[in-house]
Amino acid sequence: MQTNFEAQTRFEAPVILIEGRFDSHVSATLAKDYFDRIETEKRFYWFENSCHFPQWSENEKFNQLMCDLLG
Repeated sequence: MQTNFEAQTRFEAPVILIEGRFDSHVSATLAKDYFDRIETEKRFYWFENSCHFPQWSENEKFNQLMCDLLG
């Protein structure tokens, strides 16, 4: 909670954000706004029926995404 990445837009590795549309812990709007400013290779995945834990609420979709990303 002490780290502010707002000014950090370049990374030495690809950035992947996985966001639940109804996340009450992390603002989906702020996450997408930040993602749009990142200048590094990046990917963003929405989970339309999830909150903070898409790996539980949409586990089949999440697991497939992990297999696709690692494959």
